[in-house]
Amino acid sequence: MESYDRVMAALERRPMDRAPMRLNARQEVIAELETYLEIDSDDALLRRLGIDFRYVAPRYAGPRPRPGFLPENAPKRPEKQSALSARGIQNNFRVYAPFANMRDAAELDAYEAFLNQDFEYQDPGVDILNPIQVGAVGMAPKGLKRNFGDRLTFCGGIDVQSTLPFGTPEDVRHEVLDRIAVLGKGGGYILDSTNFIQPDTSPENVMAIFDTGREAAIS
Repeated sequence: MESYDRVMAALERRPMDRAPMRLNARQEVIAELETYLEIDSDDALLRRLGIDFRYVAPRYAGPRPRPGFLPENAPKRPEKQSALSARGIQNNFRVYAPFANMRDAAELDAYEAFLNQDFEYQDPGVDILNPIQVGAVGMAPKGLKRNFGDRLTFCGGIDVQSTLPFGTPEDVRHEVLDRIAVLGKGGGYILDSTNFIQPDTSPENVMAIFDTGREAAIS
């Protein structure tokens, strides 16, 4: 199958030759992969890994977006900071404390009550649950597939908090095969990490995701 057909089959939960794959990684990880593979462009890297998605980012021209569910007195977001990862790779990030300007516990309690109120939503027409963050409560792959697999496509599932930074390539391979067997059964799964792959993950472990994904057929 071509990438377009494979992705559409996943969205429509139809049979496919393998799970479509998406690379969700920090730029530091991309740069290290390209060095490791002796590849000189992002597009060449995506083709080498067998990635089925490409990002399109047109300039935003709409009204100024709302800040979201932040406290009214939340401080301004900081500029990027950086630190060395456990593997000695420079990691650029932001540390943000949205509650820093709250004056007492009553303000925090009021904000918690705001978040806990019942919001009324119309059916949003959701097609994909992304990411599948397997360490979170209620995100066990078998339960998700059993309860929602007839209406949702699942994206994610490869753990950036434990398996990718601390496991071996064989550990990663086993996790990929398990996610495909469970979430991909009958279709409806996009192979991806649970969040951005961080610089504490080795190139060998990143390669294990996509090398395994290319070879694993959907049952």
